[in-house]
Amino acid sequence: MITLQKRAGFALLKSLSSLLKTEAYLAGGMLRDHYFQRAGNDFDAYIKKNHTFDYDAFMIPLLNGTHGYSDFVRMSKEDVYNRYADTGRIYAIYEGYFKAHNIKTQTQVIVLDVKPRDYIENYFCCSLSKVWQTQEYQPVYTTEFIESVEQKVVTFNFSKLGKINYDYINKILGRFPDFEVDEETKKYYIEKFTREAYWQNE
Repeated sequence: MITLQKRAGFALLKSLSSLLKTEAYLAGGMLRDHYFQRAGNDFDAYIKKNHTFDYDAFMIPLLNGTHGYSDFVRMSKEDVYNRYADTGRIYAIYEGYFKAHNIKTQTQVIVLDVKPRDYIENYFCCSLSKVWQTQEYQPVYTTEFIESVEQKVVTFNFSKLGKINYDYINKILGRFPDFEVDEETKKYYIEKFTREAYWQNE
């Protein structure tokens, strides 16, 4: 399955880059899971917004009308914020499925107002998600990613985002129970539980 997903991911990169006339990036969970020799769940593809293209009118018909893509819809602004804790740099997210090499994979096409590599390296909140790939480059694992693996410590940084996403932290820690969490994130949890205990006792 991992081999098929890698082939499908490259096909997605090639297709999106050609279709939208911009360099597409894969990043995050799928590439991370492959590093740990696990099959991934979905593709997260990132592209920079083209200001000459009318996304509202044409993005959904373009994706769903292209071979391999199906069932794409635009994610609501509320869901974008709840899932990514970030609306300032994300223009839109389109969710659907991409099929290649006989596997159909849930896929998100994330349109950014900034360059994808800058977003991945500077705004991804989890150290174990800071990995990217393009047509030109095989998966590139950042220094933060490698240090996380070597030290077995997951680092989260929400300072550049709008809020702390506890559901996301719990998801990552659930997938990597043998990893420690960084000290700053531990403080977040202590403050969260202290607040909750206070309100429950009121």
